[in-house]
Amino acid sequence: MFGVLRLADRYRHLRSVILTGLLLAVGTAVGLAAADDISQAQSEAGENTGELGVGGAIALLVVLLIAYYRGGSVAGRMARFNGLRQAVAVWIWAVVITVATAGAIVALVLALIAALVGAILGGLAGMRFHRRVDRTGLDH
Repeated sequence: MFGVLRLADRYRHLRSVILTGLLLAVGTAVGLAAADDISQAQSEAGENTGELGVGGAIALLVVLLIAYYRGGSVAGRMARFNGLRQAVAVWIWAVVITVATAGAIVALVLALIAALVGAILGGLAGMRFHRRVDRTGLDH
């Protein structure tokens, strides 16, 4: 493992990628070693949904706090004496991008629903056409 980190010293820009991959591998190994039975894990997860939701919400808030702290810190260092204004601008841009993304997701969902409805109506129309053809063929 330390040989990998020494190699990462030569390629500093890859260090975070390598460490992330190592953490992912360790987490996967621990998860696979701890899992006795998938159905047991599913039932235990179903029993603890309230605790998982609260824990996930707390983890999300911590991650957001750290991420925006770092973003505001970078913005403040770039702006020198206008750090507060730049930090608020970082937050405003995040809100704008989130709203735009949410709008895109809503548009995508609406497009998928319209495509599904169109396919269903087209299938029904094609089926009706062939029923008419079959009736006409049987009458003659």
